[in-house]
Amino acid sequence: MYKTVLILALAFVFGTANVAQANKLDEKWTDARKLSNELGDQAKAGNENSFLLLQNLAKGGDATAVHNLGWLYGYDFLDQKADRATACEWYRKGSIYSYPPSMYHYSLCLFEQAKGSEDNDKLETQAYFEMFESAKGGWTAASIYVVEFVLNLPYLDPGEADKMQIVIGYGLRSNPSLAEKVTLSYLKGTAMIYGTSRPDGDYYRTGRDALRFAIENNHPAAEETLPRLYTKWFNAHNRRIAKWSLPSRSGLDCYKNEQATSKDKRFTALICRVFDEAASKELDRINTDTSDLKEGISSAQAYELDLFMAKLEERSASFLADKQKLSDIIDSLPRS
Repeated sequence: MYKTVLILALAFVFGTANVAQANKLDEKWTDARKLSNELGDQAKAGNENSFLLLQNLAKGGDATAVHNLGWLYGYDFLDQKADRATACEWYRKGSIYSYPPSMYHYSLCLFEQAKGSEDNDKLETQAYFEMFESAKGGWTAASIYVVEFVLNLPYLDPGEADKMQIVIGYGLRSNPSLAEKVTLSYLKGTAMIYGTSRPDGDYYRTGRDALRFAIENNHPAAEETLPRLYTKWFNAHNRRIAKWSLPSRSGLDCYKNEQATSKDKRFTALICRVFDEAASKELDRINTDTSDLKEGISSAQAYELDLFMAKLEERSASFLADKQKLSDIIDSLPRS
């Protein structure tokens, strides 16, 4: 079921026009890429001189020209029929120059070769490496492919799912098209579902916002994925509530122990307040996350969350009372 959903991620991107043509690659490729792309388009339209110029550039070691020859051989052009094997060979040559588009397409060639091959594992490993390097180089489609590939593994380690956030980051920084950004946002939330549980509400809010963006832009699987993210957050949040504990020494206890020998009681009270900070901030974060969670969880989950929060309120009552007493003491003491 989930593999089908992940395939929708790629289908959404590759079914949209003008994808991945304006990716943010290293500036060293800019001028040559512009010329090679123009020559490739002209050659595909039937201009033999453009094809010859492209060949000469490729012979001179221009990686962008090498890549465009690979692209050309994917089509019928001039008197040449489309030739996938020749296209893959040119992509291989382009990948030697670490040109991200070539690494991406050569990786696809390797994945194709791996099917039914005795060297399946070796070829897939090489393909994955090429794809990952293409993603690092700024080719957004490669980022999408890597994440989809990893999340679709039958035995996915949560740590590997966490690493996919880095690859998604490559894609989001590489000037993606709207369709690519929508897909990356969908995959960002999806990777969180399969990744390590986090106690940090900001982490899940990031995933929630990513999935909301995908939903707003009509991603076909994002709406059914968002509740799964909320459930992951809900479970992590309940564990966080259960772990909250009273500080080993409260600010009020500190003040009672120190004030008898203190010359400046107000200063002592202010210093002692630090003992309450960690537990107090954690309570504030829990309350904020509880409010945000209730926007997306089911009524049954909301009811369960209320029970957890009621127990937390009981456990924290004495702490909050002592914290207030210390605050009142500080307000009552004269400033020196």
